[in-house]
Amino acid sequence: MDFVVGEPLIMFFIGKTVPGNWPDVYASVRGWWQVDINKANGYRLVLARDSEQILGAFRPTDWYRRIRDGLCGFDGEPAELTVWKAYVGKRVPDKYRTPAVFQYLDPED
Repeated sequence: MDFVVGEPLIMFFIGKTVPGNWPDVYASVRGWWQVDINKANGYRLVLARDSEQILGAFRPTDWYRRIRDGLCGFDGEPAELTVWKAYVGKRVPDKYRTPAVFQYLDPED
């Protein structure tokens, strides 16, 4: 079953290089990305995905920029259980299966 965007979120493609447990997914998704840090600060949910499904859902607590190359990362925690269940393990809808490394997504009408 596909997921529905229920709140503003950033979805990052982390590939199939992680085994699927949340500490490894978190380590893979938390950085380093070429995001607009000011825009990212407005999004309170981060999803990690592979080509087909959502692997993790996290609440960023702090975004920061790496000095040497300007790439950004975040510190955060796993999303609450209701949010985790709404996204993790769900299929990425076809309309979001793009070659983009990350996407800013807003709630659907």
